[in-house]
Amino acid sequence: MTNETTALERAVAGAPTQQEVEELRQRGALLVQKSKELQSLAKEIEGCQWGSGSSLVKGSNFSEATRMAFAKFCYLTKANPMIHIDVLGGGPYLNAEYWSDKMNSDPTFIRYEQFPIDRGTEAKWRERAKRLRAQASELKDLEPQRAADFIGKAQYAEDKADWVEEQRIQWEVPDAAPSAYLTDIYKFGNHAPLEKIRSGEIQDFDRYVVKVSEANWAGNKSSDPVGKAEAEKTARTRSLRRAGVRAFSAWLQQYEQEISKVENAMEAEFEIIMDERAEERASLPSSDEPQAVSTSQGEPSVAQEDEAQDLPSATDPAVEEDIPAPEISEEEQSLDEPEPFDRGDWHRKYFALLKEAGIDERKPWQVDNFLPESVTEWEPHHYKTACRLLEEIVEGARA
Repeated sequence: MTNETTALERAVAGAPTQQEVEELRQRGALLVQKSKELQSLAKEIEGCQWGSGSSLVKGSNFSEATRMAFAKFCYLTKANPMIHIDVLGGGPYLNAEYWSDKMNSDPTFIRYEQFPIDRGTEAKWRERAKRLRAQASELKDLEPQRAADFIGKAQYAEDKADWVEEQRIQWEVPDAAPSAYLTDIYKFGNHAPLEKIRSGEIQDFDRYVVKVSEANWAGNKSSDPVGKAEAEKTARTRSLRRAGVRAFSAWLQQYEQEISKVENAMEAEFEIIMDERAEERASLPSSDEPQAVSTSQGEPSVAQEDEAQDLPSATDPAVEEDIPAPEISEEEQSLDEPEPFDRGDWHRKYFALLKEAGIDERKPWQVDNFLPESVTEWEPHHYKTACRLLEEIVEGARA
């Protein structure tokens, strides 16, 4: 009897508790709810449009896999696909509106201002000053007052051009950058009496206001497809994001780091999707090539001519009798066929190793190890080198 009781006690001790069962049920409900939200977001994305004219992008043109990846990005970042996201460089990009809304949630936030500081902006101000001085010269004898007004406006334009030049030098903006922005964020200092300011008890609150400034740019690197696609939008967003992280470092810095991880993961997923679609398109024949029908995936689709086979007829011997293919040894196969390279598999392996090695900023790491900054430029040997280096880091950490 004692042995039976002990065995029963051991069995009960190893069983999940009621609390664990309830947590498991709740987790299942959460997973179902997440799936529903993702499906709803994917449906919403299908009806969205971004941009206009020749740059118009429609969600209905995305593949189902792309829409689901897009939905996961919105779900994790809590972004509204129509308001908070631009489609740049082939994928979703959190815009300035997204970061503005995040900063607005901080009770110390007042407002922000942005100013273009690229070389093109400086050139426009100098050209305006030159044109105004030419107009003043033409009117100086006929209409001296108007000429004087033009001179004043020309001086203002020259001052603006000088200011843009000074800011570009101060923030070390590359001359090749087609767009660059300075962002000024105004907020209350940490020790400002916010309740008294809001109630109106303190009306002269300028002494509690601080300004935080940062600048950023885009479009000057071939390895930056997002910046190349929309330099001005990207520069505005990057400048605001950088200034926000500095102004609200107590919480936005950590939040921004987590968002960066999501962006890197989604970037990898979108690259895989785009690679797979590009490979699929490349496998299709051009309009002037012979076409055939492939049914390897269970549905008819276009295929290259070399994949085509004659449909068997009722008198085809192959229909009546299975004819075995000639046997080829593994050794012969290895000699005839190069080792296949699955870019998608290596892509996933690389990003999994990055995570395991604890490397959040992959692009600086890639540059430090003499790898192209963008994985879109990678060849098979780049993936193999990167994975080997990361495996050494992981093994070293385990040792």
